[in-house]
Amino acid sequence: MKHCAYILLFALALNLGMGNLCAQDVVLSDAQKLSSKTPNLRILGKNNEGIIIYKFGKDEDIIEAYNSNLMLKWSQSLNIKQENSNIEEIFLYPEYSLAFFKTQEKTNTVVFAQRLSAKFKGDGQFMVMDTLNEEKYNVDSRMKIIHSQNKAHVALIYPAIDGSGKIEHIRAVGINQNMELLYKQNILFPEVTQDFGLVSVKALNDNLLIFLFENYNRGKKRYADEKEYLVYLYNGNNGEVTSIDFGFGKPIYGLLRLEVDNVNNQLTVAGFYTDEERTEAIGYFVQSYNMASKAIVVNHSQPFGNEMLFQAQGGDTTRNITGLQSFKPKELILRFDGGVVLVAESEFTNMENQNMPTFMPSAGPSYRSVNVYYFNDILTISTKADGTMDWFNVLRKKQISEDDEGFFSSYSILTDDGKLHFVYNEEIFYKTNVNEYIVDATGKSGRNYLFNAGTKDLMLAPGIAKQISGRELLIPSFRNRSIKFVKITF
Repeated sequence: MKHCAYILLFALALNLGMGNLCAQDVVLSDAQKLSSKTPNLRILGKNNEGIIIYKFGKDEDIIEAYNSNLMLKWSQSLNIKQENSNIEEIFLYPEYSLAFFKTQEKTNTVVFAQRLSAKFKGDGQFMVMDTLNEEKYNVDSRMKIIHSQNKAHVALIYPAIDGSGKIEHIRAVGINQNMELLYKQNILFPEVTQDFGLVSVKALNDNLLIFLFENYNRGKKRYADEKEYLVYLYNGNNGEVTSIDFGFGKPIYGLLRLEVDNVNNQLTVAGFYTDEERTEAIGYFVQSYNMASKAIVVNHSQPFGNEMLFQAQGGDTTRNITGLQSFKPKELILRFDGGVVLVAESEFTNMENQNMPTFMPSAGPSYRSVNVYYFNDILTISTKADGTMDWFNVLRKKQISEDDEGFFSSYSILTDDGKLHFVYNEEIFYKTNVNEYIVDATGKSGRNYLFNAGTKDLMLAPGIAKQISGRELLIPSFRNRSIKFVKITF
């Protein structure tokens, strides 16, 4: 799923009703023709200059600033790089930004950090963050630069791979928002064999890092007794590495979701579990590690139950339903009371043959093969602080598309005052309605019509949307070789 990694805490507000179910405002930018020089874009967020969009490609890097009505304030080329260098990340702060870029110097790759003014001009602060003994091609595919929730901790992460494909060590370099070095270390993980890969890294506010490794063989029955995931805590203040043994007692179905709970000083993981047959999910689990006490404080697993299975399968009474096959955990949203909301979506792909009309003599019908992408209902499971179920809800939708990898399917999510807003295209069709589901802190939900995409010449790409403030969601639209931005204020 191509969702943004930015997840806000889901406020616990049990006394709230659904409130105003309709979006307060929908604003569109002017259409811009897609450029071959800057075919990619990233929504950086919002600072004192407005809403910042980064457009980039092989030949050019552009920064654009929009006001609250999505009128373009200014646009400029980003000329901060050295020759033959590539920008890796840009992080926004209210009055400035930090840019990270890399360049090849003989057989090494040098990673630079530079502070930029609010209008993205170099202001003199510049540093070599690290020099990696690798060619830039390898660094491009492995290196990550991440930040903590408060952006006071920025980390460069680079897994060094040996000849057998095993992670030899992970290079970690941490700086603060003033570009002062916090740590620089090659971190060793003795339990990580060549069967494991790094799937996630989280930076914490107090110079800590969380590493999540996945066993690539975990889906095979013969590996049922081996660890499917490894989790480590690295302390950049003293260099200590701690293995966190969540002790998953059941095989995990789909991906493990991991989030850092800065409010309760906990690390929380959640997902679905299965049995040794591994053919369907039969329940959910939640575990939390308290970083102050260094102990597992929540360890709960629970079968889905007949009512949830009945609802998730659309009330199908024609067969015996024992689990869920197509639902995949997508988001883990933290509640302020220590509970979580686990969001899963029904998603699958089929290759199908379609009969093609032909005007040439043929011994039989002509067919073409297409990949058909299905993105259907959304399942939300909310738990209390001890992991037991508080409520669940199934949000109905049905999206079908061909040979597009589901680019216009799925949903965008915004959290706001104890509510979850799910925005999605009702159909994958240029005249589709754009709808939203609202789920409040008690599990009560409602569906609203927002607007018709055809009348506004839009086709939203929900998977690359971003929540840019407490109540604002920015979604790109791609239609007729042009791009627009749509800001929805709730």
